Amino acid sequence: MPYPTKPLECFSLAKELRARHYRDIMAAREQGKLLVSGGVVGPWELLEGFGPIEFFEGEPYGAAVAAEPELAAASNEATDAHGYGRDVCPYARSYWGSMFLNRSPWGAFPRPDFAVQYHHSHCGTNDKWFRVLSEHLGVPYYVMDYPRLRPADGALTDAQVERYTGYLTVQYHQFIEWAEKVTDRKYDDGRLIQALVHKRRSQQLWGEICRMQQAVPAPLNLRTLYALMAPRVSWGTRAEGVSYLAQLRDEVESRVAGGIAGQAEERGRFLHDFVAPYIAMDIMKHIESYGAALVVSLYVCNWGGGIQDDGQWGLVPAFETLGGRPPRDREEALRDIAHWDLKRDCWLRMFSCQVKVDTAIEFVERWKCNGAIYHLNRGDVGGMLGILNARLALKERGIPTLLYEASATDRRDVDIVKVKDQIDAYMESLGLRKL
Repeated sequence: MPYPTKPLECFSLAKELRARHYRDIMAAREQGKLLVSGGVVGPWELLEGFGPIEFFEGEPYGAAVAAEPELAAASNEATDAHGYGRDVCPYARSYWGSMFLNRSPWGAFPRPDFAVQYHHSHCGTNDKWFRVLSEHLGVPYYVMDYPRLRPADGALTDAQVERYTGYLTVQYHQFIEWAEKVTDRKYDDGRLIQALVHKRRSQQLWGEICRMQQAVPAPLNLRTLYALMAPRVSWGTRAEGVSYLAQLRDEVESRVAGGIAGQAEERGRFLHDFVAPYIAMDIMKHIESYGAALVVSLYVCNWGGGIQDDGQWGLVPAFETLGGRPPRDREEALRDIAHWDLKRDCWLRMFSCQVKVDTAIEFVERWKCNGAIYHLNRGDVGGMLGILNARLALKERGIPTLLYEASATDRRDVDIVKVKDQIDAYMESLGLRKL
C-alpha cells in the first residue's frame, strides 16, 4: 500500500536561499563586501568577524556548475586542457574549468579577495585546490595546517585534543592578523561569536532532521535532502540559515507524526554514499523507480550533529568546554572552534577505513536499511577511502550492496546504460520490480 505524500513547503525557501547565495556572491564587490573562497570543510564562522562578507565555497560551486550541462562539459574540457587529470576531485575540476573559462552560470567567474583553506591529508586535491586559484587570478592565499596524526579509528586521546586545540588556536589568531592586513579591516569579535552560535544551532537542527529519517516511512528522500542541504552549508553561520533550518525541522517533524513519506512507495530502504552523481541524477531516480527509498547518506549527515563519546554519529551539546554557554571573547571562541573540529566534527574525523566501516554498519542498522549503494566517484580520493572495506563488512553481515562508477560533475565518466543495468540486476536480486 502506498504511503501518503505531499509537497514540502520549505522547499521553495531552500531554493530561494540557494539562489540568493549566488546572487550575493556575484554582487559582493559592487556592494562593498569581501568575497572569500575556500573549501566547505573549514572554520567559516571565523570569517564572519571581518564584517560584510560572502563565502564562495568550492564544492557547492562545483555542483552548481554540474547542474548546467553545457558549462559543465566546457569546464571539464578546460581543466583537461590545463593539464589536470581525470583523477582529480570532480568538484575542483568544475571549479577550475569555470575559472579558466571565466564563466559561471550567472556571468563572469567571481574573483575573490582572498582564499583560505585547511591543509589536511585526506584529499590531495583540497590541499592544492585554491593554490591554483591564487596563481591563476593572483589573489592572496592562506593555509591553516590541520593536524592529522590520528589512529586508525580516527579518534584522538584527550591529551591530543588539548594539544592540537592549542596548535589550531594559535593559527586562527595568526590568520586573523594576516587577514586584517590583507583586507585593511578591523576584526569584530562580536560577529565571530554570533556566527559561532548560529553554526552550532545549525548543526543541531540539521542533525535532528537527518535523525528523523530513521522513521518508517522516511519523511524525505535523499534527492530532496541534497537540495535542502545547500542552505545549511552556505547559510549555517547566519540567522537566516538558523531560521530556515528551524522551519524545516518543524515541518519534517510534522511529516513524521502524520506518516507523510518522501516517496509513496518504500519497498526497501537504502544507504547511499558518498557524493551524489550531480551530473547524472537520473541514476538516483532510476533507483527510486523500484520503490527503493534512499533514506540516509554519511555525506548528508556530516553537516549535522557530531561525533559522540562512543564514536557514533549523533546530537552533541554545543560549547561543551564552556559548560554549555556561548563564548565570551575571541580566545574562548577560537578554542571552541578548534576543540569541535578535532573531537566532534564529522568531516575532519571520517577519513579512515575503520571509521567508514563502523559508520556503514551503524547507519544501516539505525536507519533500518535493507541494503547499501555506493557511488564510486572518480577522483574523490578521500570520499572513496574505506568504501570497499565497508562493503565487505556489510556483506559479512548479510547486507546486500551495490557499487557503481560515475562522477559528480563529469558526464564523460558516467556510462548511464551500464549503471542502470547494474541497478536493475541489484534490485531484481532483492525481489524488487519496477513500479
